[in-house]
Amino acid sequence: MNGPSQKINYKKTVPEILIDLFKVNLSKGTFRTFREGDPLIFPASMLPALFISEPKTSYAQGPTGYDEITHNILIQVVFDKKTEFGAPAGVATLAQTIELTMQGRHPTTGVLMLSTVMGILRTNLSIGDLMIEQIGDVEKGYIPRSEELETEEAHVRLTLSELQSVPNRS
Repeated sequence: MNGPSQKINYKKTVPEILIDLFKVNLSKGTFRTFREGDPLIFPASMLPALFISEPKTSYAQGPTGYDEITHNILIQVVFDKKTEFGAPAGVATLAQTIELTMQGRHPTTGVLMLSTVMGILRTNLSIGDLMIEQIGDVEKGYIPRSEELETEEAHVRLTLSELQSVPNRS
């Protein structure tokens, strides 16, 4: 049975909207997989991957006839740690690759590159009817996901807000 977001008559989820934004704006070939939700255990052939999930959504009464919806989003950039083993000296390390993918900056101006995760987020503060309210820290680290798969990752959490009309509210 398909989940609700896979049915034609449902609005795209916020992770789906963000995945579309990243697919268009990230450098070609940066990621093999774009996915809503973290599958936790997956084949190394899917890496590098970008996972986006929405662990929390909050609703509050907004202006007359509207709800204020707050979407808490987790973006994960996931690379296979084993690709770094045996790499010759002088080759970019996985830590450098992740740094540049997440928040690489122009060498002269220091401005975030538009083909990075943070560059895309910082230049697209409004995405359709969504507004980015807050972008959290970029956290990086090594994560053992299974006996066969060890990953090096970067995570960033962001908060988006949306006003949604509520017809027939009494």
